[in-house]
Amino acid sequence: MLLRLIVSIMLSALAWCAATAQDQAPPAWTPELMMKIKAVGNVQVSPDGKQVAFTVKQAVVDGNRSEYLTHIYLAPTDGSHVVPLTTGDKSCDDPQWSPDGKWIAFLSSRSGRKNLWLVEPTGGPPTQLTDVRTAVSSYRWAPDGRSIAFVAKDAPTAEEIEALRAKNDAKVVDLNPKMNRLYVIPVTTPPKLQTEPRLLTKENRSIGGGLMRLGRAPFDWSPDGSLLVYAHVKTPAANDWTTADLAVVELATGTVRSLVATPAAESQPHFSPDGKWIAYVSGDQPPSWAGKGRIHIISVSGGTPRALADTADDFGRYSELLGWSADGTAVYYVEAAGTSLRVLAMPLDGPPRVLNSGAGMSLGGVALNTNRTHFGYGWETVDRPPEVMVAAADHFRPVQVSRIHQEFIAPLLGKTELVHWQGKDGL
Repeated sequence: MLLRLIVSIMLSALAWCAATAQDQAPPAWTPELMMKIKAVGNVQVSPDGKQVAFTVKQAVVDGNRSEYLTHIYLAPTDGSHVVPLTTGDKSCDDPQWSPDGKWIAFLSSRSGRKNLWLVEPTGGPPTQLTDVRTAVSSYRWAPDGRSIAFVAKDAPTAEEIEALRAKNDAKVVDLNPKMNRLYVIPVTTPPKLQTEPRLLTKENRSIGGGLMRLGRAPFDWSPDGSLLVYAHVKTPAANDWTTADLAVVELATGTVRSLVATPAAESQPHFSPDGKWIAYVSGDQPPSWAGKGRIHIISVSGGTPRALADTADDFGRYSELLGWSADGTAVYYVEAAGTSLRVLAMPLDGPPRVLNSGAGMSLGGVALNTNRTHFGYGWETVDRPPEVMVAAADHFRPVQVSRIHQEFIAPLLGKTELVHWQGKDGL
């Protein structure tokens, strides 16, 4: 009798909560309501897997101000306590942990241009690390944490600056393009501003090819920190992505050598944990705008590349190579499967296997931490706004870290379901 009474009370409470939520829900979607949805991305798990840094992008509409503002937040991977790591009226983005977990680097234009900054996970004022005249577009910590490699565009010449001052600012598209170049700077303890970065790529080609969004560098460090492998293109012009090839630069001497140069577009290079191999993505020959590709591996010394299991029918649909497994026996990548994103492991010998399950999408991408033990990503579904998720690489069981939209109540949503049919071509 008592059990029945308890069950009855619980069901009544649930029904009351559902009715109350429905009463409080807005009657319909409006532009103002949509602006309350926050973008969660750049989810970076600390090297020890105990903390996670991530960004929250939200609309700020206040008086004459109307813009999006991004800041970095920090939390234990169990989501017990989320705190802001950066504040202010300038966005801070692309957080990356130092290999020892003592610092977090990020990009911000709080100094006027987008530069590198460092902040301790425990808080405190950030320190500006670079002062480039254009903007830092991507970067990576060296494995020993003593330096950072980054990409920045060529600065305008004295003649171009003078022409701009004289209002003689007419431009011819793709004429005299500014190259993206690779630099390296030391990181001291305590950190301080580095005004003269060392230029590594002096040749007349541009760093890039493949993914160039925040958190995705077109280059990678060797485990011993002696080499950098990078993708480069003829120019940064939109149509020149098809010219992407791979090269390696030696840090000690600055010597550059070609690694892969074919009619296909090569991109997304990643060193193996032992430093003997480089995984990368090679597209169609000749390159097509469909963006299909296949994962290859090649010896760091060069030679004939080897294609892994055939991914040509899958890789290229919002696909990205994430990096190697900790034991070096597989590489991780993501791909769009219908309307959902899948995380997969591709063994060096054998077919790929899917790690995650369930419908959803990560518009900010998936990131593998420095020690290759955890994935971090923002996850959303057709009826739930994005939240931060963390999953261990050896047993993919996602844990929700953030509650960014806990107080958000959406209007009544229509039912969404997938419809499948077969076309005349068999697809």
